Amino acid sequence: MPHPSRPFRAAMLKAELSAQAFSDALALVARAAAPTSVVEALTGILMEVQDNGLRLTATNMEMGLEVTVPAHAVLPGRIVVVARHLADFVRRLPDVLVTLEEVEGNRLVLRWGQSSYELPGIPGDAFQRPRFDVEGAEWTCSSGQLSRAVRQVAYAAAQKDSRPILTGIQWRFSGSEVEFVATDNFRLAWSRLAATSAPQELTVVVPAVNLVECARIMDASSAVRVQMNDRQVSFTGDGVKAMSRILDGAFPDYRRALPQQYVTRVTAPAPSLLGLIERAVVVADLSKQPVMNVSIAGGRVRVTAGSVETGRVDDQVSDAEVEGADLDLAFQPRFVLEGVRGAGGDPVLMEFAGSNSPLRVRSGAGDDAWALLLPLRTGAA
Repeated sequence: MPHPSRPFRAAMLKAELSAQAFSDALALVARAAAPTSVVEALTGILMEVQDNGLRLTATNMEMGLEVTVPAHAVLPGRIVVVARHLADFVRRLPDVLVTLEEVEGNRLVLRWGQSSYELPGIPGDAFQRPRFDVEGAEWTCSSGQLSRAVRQVAYAAAQKDSRPILTGIQWRFSGSEVEFVATDNFRLAWSRLAATSAPQELTVVVPAVNLVECARIMDASSAVRVQMNDRQVSFTGDGVKAMSRILDGAFPDYRRALPQQYVTRVTAPAPSLLGLIERAVVVADLSKQPVMNVSIAGGRVRVTAGSVETGRVDDQVSDAEVEGADLDLAFQPRFVLEGVRGAGGDPVLMEFAGSNSPLRVRSGAGDDAWALLLPLRTGAA
């Protein structure tokens, strides 16, 4: 029988697990916790001791993440602890066995060796668990495919915009393929992946920041099951779950922005091209309005950036292959750098539709990802 002066013992929790495994799981889940909120539980991580280990869950009501960590469960129970404080502390622990125990007053105690750390908690009942299982369309893919497809487009989504739809990544399903598209109206990124049992025809838009975190938590899984309806998308992997709301609104029809033909093509080894653009970024970023001028003439590609006041670079792609007309253009250099990195592959193919038309960047070895970049309306060097 429980002691009459204490809360009912079943409400307490106790578990033992590796500090490193605990830290890794906290680092993943804490990304979904709200930094601040009028609902205190949303700033925390729900910790639940179960027969199969320790389950950690966090949500900010826009996104939810969940990880189950192998642990020796001594007593079942649940408690919410502020995410930031706990994650920061645990990642500084040595790789030892840690005991977690809830004590009276909704407090959590961590013990290792002769040491301990006690911190305040929040009753587990105050936490509203996100729904990770939804009824609707379903498909599967590998975690590597998902992570790569998201990474190839997420940089092009708007950070803040008067049109919230532009902060998202559009998924367009067609047969056994899924297209990923993001745009901030200055550039556009596109990628695709093969998916098992994908819906024949479906289009949804998922907030880019949420999708990046959902894909990240799936990285160690062999396969990812994706479920979605018109309000939510959820992901299930090996011991991990994630969910995100779906954005409302009409996403721009990117196909209208695609050039009908290209007048100049430049093929260059990825290391050479990336090095050239990275050097231009360093110099251009010294200016209030970074600009990289690109001149294509006589079969050579010349890049200039900067000014007399801040420093100036004049560089060339020495090992590029050039086909087509001579051109002079100007770009935001970081946009070009992110486009080349996102498209991936080696060599890199740059397709120019004209001096005032979009540039398409993709791998010369395939077309599973590409970026479309608008030139700046300035004079070239």
